[in-house]
Amino acid sequence: MRRVRTCLCALALLSPLANAALPTEPVTTFAAHIDLVRSRHPEVALERALAGQFQPREGVEPWPLTPPIDWNADPFADPNWRFQLHAWRMLDPLVLAYVHDADPMLLDRMLALARDWKRYHLDEGRRSEFGDYDMALGLRAQKLAWLHVALGAAGRESARDAVIGPLAQHARDTLLAQMPFSATNHGLFQVHGLLALCRAGATDCTRTEQPALAEFERLLDQQFLPDFGHAEHSPAYHFFALRTFRRMLASGWYAQATRAIAILDGAQAVSAWLSDPAGDLFAVGDSDSAPAPKRKPPQSDCALRIDDVCYMLKVLPSTGWAIARSAWNAPAQRGSALFFQAAHHSATHKHADDLSFVWFDRGRSVLIDPGRFGYVRDARRDYMASTRAHNAVQIDGRNQHTGGEAAYGSALLPSRIENGGIVLRASMQAIPRATRHTRTLVYRPQRMLLVLDALRSDDAHEYTHWFQFGSDVMLLPDTSSVMRTLRFDDGTTLHLVLSRDDCDVRAHRGETAPLQGWITSGYARAAPALSLAIRCHGTDSLLGTAFVWHTDDLEHVRAEMIDVLAHPRHADVGTPMTLQQESTR
Repeated sequence: MRRVRTCLCALALLSPLANAALPTEPVTTFAAHIDLVRSRHPEVALERALAGQFQPREGVEPWPLTPPIDWNADPFADPNWRFQLHAWRMLDPLVLAYVHDADPMLLDRMLALARDWKRYHLDEGRRSEFGDYDMALGLRAQKLAWLHVALGAAGRESARDAVIGPLAQHARDTLLAQMPFSATNHGLFQVHGLLALCRAGATDCTRTEQPALAEFERLLDQQFLPDFGHAEHSPAYHFFALRTFRRMLASGWYAQATRAIAILDGAQAVSAWLSDPAGDLFAVGDSDSAPAPKRKPPQSDCALRIDDVCYMLKVLPSTGWAIARSAWNAPAQRGSALFFQAAHHSATHKHADDLSFVWFDRGRSVLIDPGRFGYVRDARRDYMASTRAHNAVQIDGRNQHTGGEAAYGSALLPSRIENGGIVLRASMQAIPRATRHTRTLVYRPQRMLLVLDALRSDDAHEYTHWFQFGSDVMLLPDTSSVMRTLRFDDGTTLHLVLSRDDCDVRAHRGETAPLQGWITSGYARAAPALSLAIRCHGTDSLLGTAFVWHTDDLEHVRAEMIDVLAHPRHADVGTPMTLQQESTR
């Protein structure tokens, strides 16, 4: 127990260790160049690791990790948990403790786990589903490289050569066989794992480094598009990829990658646009509504000024994102943002959310995205990724396609400022493929949001226009077939106006058969929330849906929507309605 206390104190940096041998500089430096999770509670993480318990994230129970280990175990039906197991995340607190306190007991613990992985996979020839999984292998290779350095520095070459040597060789051979690496962010970890093995001298890297560096360059172009947006449909992964590339470059192993700095600087500038005025990420794709990393507000022109507040517009035409928002210095109660996504680049982190959007206005989230839920085998995960969980249009009750074969790139059309509103547009071939969907968003911050949908098909369909609200919103009882009222918990009201009176409006909340009306409330956790369905029928369908703050605007808004949608020249909703030039009330 005395030894455990020493490690915990060292990790927390509570006091200098007068009697502990300090690790050599290469051991400390190499640890800074590999991917290690730094727990918010490092003492707890280390104590759990020393007790032989594996808990890669909050929300799952600790699992005993005492050799002999069943490396193909799946105790929680959780693919992410299994990935973390083979990424050797249980070593992270041990490595971090060792760089502050070169305690041989810590190396013994890590060596025992490595030896057991070798027993299961190399000595006994058994297979585990995530044993050679791309990202897990890349992360494990980084730890093997560090162990090679640490064991050598500790004078334990025999243990290093007997255990780490064969594992490093296996990792190198498997990584080389996996080239070209995954085009997703997972490929970054494959590249870095292979280079870590080379830089540590853990394996023969003759004719290995140059192909790895070429993969780095290829991944740089595939991860960030020409407008510097990330290609994986998720603001959270934009930050993740940016952070990962920066850490890779900091190792000094990619000195030849001269283009990387400019690309990452461009991606850094984009990142400031990916959070709402409250500072939370737009929970699009596999993102969660969590505080975004702080970023310096970008230098941008004022696209629209209403009273004394400036509103800005950022369009990423290659990525398929358009963001309109209030200036970063706007008062909190005047904070507004509209995030419109019209992209399908691959299946990676793609939800069935074509032409969906997120709306933040008057200092609050109004229309939201359900978030990622978690990487688990669960019907709730399937629901959160479905069309009916987004602010999107569902045709005949079917999900939009998310596979790579259906990718179309970006569906954005030119955006503009017109008649005191910000106009965002996109058009795509919907599912079924014979149907074209054109959506126009006309946004007047602090006043209203108009959603104009034109659907064209040769066949009759049921078109369901879904709109998702938070847990703090309810739909009041019927008062009209074309005008409804939504109320927030604090008493604030928002009015729903439809251009048609032949569509059915239904509210759902926390339903289970089937799932409807849920949002992510934590990893693998969901909370009931309002989900609004507007169902219309026909071959072609034109529907205007307005969300209006002021009752004085209701009749005017509906009359203009009907006028706009009635004219043939607006069949694709190509020209937005005219908005009155009134000050925000």
